[in-house]
Amino acid sequence: ERKGVDTLLNQRISLCTGSSFLTSFVLRCLNLLLDMCNSKKELISDNSRISFAILTIHGVATITHFSIGLGLFPVIHSSGGRRYHVVRFAEWISLVPLMIFVLHSYD
Repeated sequence: ERKGVDTLLNQRISLCTGSSFLTSFVLRCLNLLLDMCNSKKELISDNSRISFAILTIHGVATITHFSIGLGLFPVIHSSGGRRYHVVRFAEWISLVPLMIFVLHSYD
């Protein structure tokens, strides 16, 4: 019964985290839209490129956390009983290079 409580708690935490990433995603969309409206020199400025990258990071994280919270993807259990979400590995494989790009773009 304790394992069921832990699973429910993990799902609720993932849904809360997904909601936070969704809020960040929406705010980043608004920021990017305002930046594009105010930018008269270039269609896409350097700040907008970084904003697109950050927007992608928030979007993928939102989808990942909601899918974990809703239990849409399989979970692997280690021999010690620890749970690993398959979608979490896919998230990190896709986002780590993008996060490194964003970090290196700030001078």
